[in-house]
Amino acid sequence: METKKYTFKNDEKKPCYLSTYFPARIVYNGEEYKTCEHAFQAQKYLGSKSSIYDKKYAKKIQKTKRARKAHKLGCSTKGKQKIRSDWEDYSIVTLREILMCKFTQHIELQKQLLSTGNQLIEDTEIDGGYFYYNTNIVGILLMYVRETINENNLMKKNEKAKSEEQKCPICKKIVEPTPRYPNSVCKD
Repeated sequence: METKKYTFKNDEKKPCYLSTYFPARIVYNGEEYKTCEHAFQAQKYLGSKSSIYDKKYAKKIQKTKRARKAHKLGCSTKGKQKIRSDWEDYSIVTLREILMCKFTQHIELQKQLLSTGNQLIEDTEIDGGYFYYNTNIVGILLMYVRETINENNLMKKNEKAKSEEQKCPICKKIVEPTPRYPNSVCKD
């Protein structure tokens, strides 16, 4: 049986809602960004040992108008700014957190993501750029975000059902049912 898959690509002119280029403002680490791409590229220069040049450069990335330009600036090796030395260790976790922000801060986008069901989400064959060619990192992280949101929604639904089951039908206070009297009412 063939696995259904949902394919998208980073196209700035017509970005898919799953793309890091999609214009959905997010707040990440207390800062607002125009797209996930802006947030991700800026984080390359925001570590505990970032210089003033690095922080200014991250602001420049944050304020740029277009996602493609943010990407280009984030990958630049010209100037005094330096990509944080631990970036390789944190890049995937950072992108996962940024994507989680996008889909928890924009409910309509979250609904669209959840509507993909259990389909494989796949970015184009150049997903990840030069260093992560053909790894589908964004797709894998989107599936992780989808699964996490689904699990959280299920937990909330279960908690709600549990709290409703344990309310006294008369006074609506929460009661502990006993095995002998599963539909207990409180003594009030």
